[in-house]
Amino acid sequence: MTAQQLLKKVFAILTTAVERDPELARQVEELFTPPPKAAKKPRASTRNTPVLNPFEDAGEGLAAKLEALTLDQLKDIGAAYLPGQRTGSIRKKETLIERILAATQQGDVFRH
Repeated sequence: MTAQQLLKKVFAILTTAVERDPELARQVEELFTPPPKAAKKPRASTRNTPVLNPFEDAGEGLAAKLEALTLDQLKDIGAAYLPGQRTGSIRKKETLIERILAATQQGDVFRH
């Protein structure tokens, strides 16, 4: 008996058994049904609330206020008020201050 003939007999026997036994039918169906995908949880924000709003505090003293802040505080400001600019990956405090100052000089047209 060839492998093909053997498989035909096995599946014929299995088909007959599944037709007669509803529990076996359920188990076989369960084997071929993919498990449901787990829903993805929304990512929680890891940034803190910014200590100041650069658009409200814009003016001569803004640069000095920004210089006094830590890099993490500047990243908080960038995340809140400069969406889409990916400020979280900037490692230099000066670069981040320049971006914030440039955004405030352009105005708040695109601010949310």
